Amino acid sequence: MKKTLLYSLAVLASVTLASCNGDYDDWANPQTNPQEASAAKYGITFAAGTEAESSLPDDDGIINLVTVNSSDADVTGFTLKDLKVNGEAIKGKINGNSIQVNATELEKILCSQNKSRASVARDINVESKV
Repeated sequence: MKKTLLYSLAVLASVTLASCNGDYDDWANPQTNPQEASAAKYGITFAAGTEAESSLPDDDGIINLVTVNSSDADVTGFTLKDLKVNGEAIKGKINGNSIQVNATELEKILCSQNKSRASVARDINVESKV
């Protein structure tokens, strides 16, 4: 019984080791993907929205912060992935070619960052990913 068990283990080990070909993937060399095309390839441009330089409050409470355009005929629409104003995330949506934000949320961000509610002109840094 012991001999049969030992022989069967030897056969199993030899089959297991014979199936290895020694061709292993290098784990220190991970898979890489090519870099995606930048927005400039598609002719996408960003410009200040029509209401971004406004001193009057809007009736609807929505500000068209950024206008997105493309000269490439293959680009049919845009999807907003991320929007930051002065480095702080803010909710926004795309309506046509305009990125819109809530005026109240924008005011809260600017007032908290500047520690002032004074009505003065301020430059804001808008970062958007579409």
